[in-house]
Amino acid sequence: MTVFELLCHFNRKPEDWSSKLELDEDLEKLDTHFYDKLSSIKFPSGFEMQPARISGTNIEVNPVDENTRKLLKDLREQLAEVTGVRFPNHDTYQFHISFGYRIHDLTEEEEQEIKKLNETLNKEVVSKIGAITIKEVSYTVFEDMSKFVPYNPGARMQLRVEKGYK
Repeated sequence: MTVFELLCHFNRKPEDWSSKLELDEDLEKLDTHFYDKLSSIKFPSGFEMQPARISGTNIEVNPVDENTRKLLKDLREQLAEVTGVRFPNHDTYQFHISFGYRIHDLTEEEEQEIKKLNETLNKEVVSKIGAITIKEVSYTVFEDMSKFVPYNPGARMQLRVEKGYK
């Protein structure tokens, strides 16, 4: 589940960036910078989220209760404070679990097929799913959305080697 988005090196616009960093900062330096900043935060574990609906390639989820809502709101505020990242949708952010990513635009016919599939899944599946336990929150890095790994100093290079990137 995505709890808080940090930076994507393809979106280097002031509103999508940290107020504490330069827009042209090196990606590996960003990884280390955030790892250091995030070490001061106690990440929650073992909380529950309730599936709300499927939208595109995401399952939108909501906190199961007020305590969980407050826990996540407080966490997001702490993260924004230490990272300098506060996107325009910070207060309205929809928690979600991604099960895929679009890699190309769909035709109108394909969009309609996805819409029908989502309606069916919402009616027949989401309504029957119970709460989902989020075992832990961790700081992860990625190269191309196909694999997210918990950060360590060699994580990004390992991802690049696995993908055959230079």
